[in-house]
Amino acid sequence: MEKLSSETIDALREIFRKKDVNGTGALNLSELEECLNVCGLNPSEEELRFLTKHFDADGDGILQIEELLKNIHVIHAHGMKAGRLMEAFKKFDIRGQGYIRLPDLLKILTFNDFMKPDDARKLLRKLTTKYDTNKDGKFDYAEFVAMFENEEIAELCKK
Repeated sequence: MEKLSSETIDALREIFRKKDVNGTGALNLSELEECLNVCGLNPSEEELRFLTKHFDADGDGILQIEELLKNIHVIHAHGMKAGRLMEAFKKFDIRGQGYIRLPDLLKILTFNDFMKPDDARKLLRKLTTKYDTNKDGKFDYAEFVAMFENEEIAELCKK
């Protein structure tokens, strides 16, 4: 997944600030929808709520412009494959906590001998090293989208 240039981010920041009607730096669902429309995306209300839930870093229930900008490349990938990504994430997030725990992912990978336990652990170590960017031992939606863009994990999700 390609990150945007600083010039593009600055231009988007300016556009998003203009969409922020009350000037708080926070986007309600309507303002978020307008911002994503500018990016060529047409999210449903369910997707807007899903994105807000998963990218609201400070947990206040409102997406800040900076939170949106930090994840815009992930949101763009989400927009291209929204249904598949959300469905796959929900399958792996078996507890509905908004992240994928490594023990849960190990159980999924080894269920019905899909993978041998040693092979699954090896894959998880590789994925964690590459995609667990905040090093918390679990995958949030942004990390999952980045991981899903990798053909290796995308193939696993198809099975």
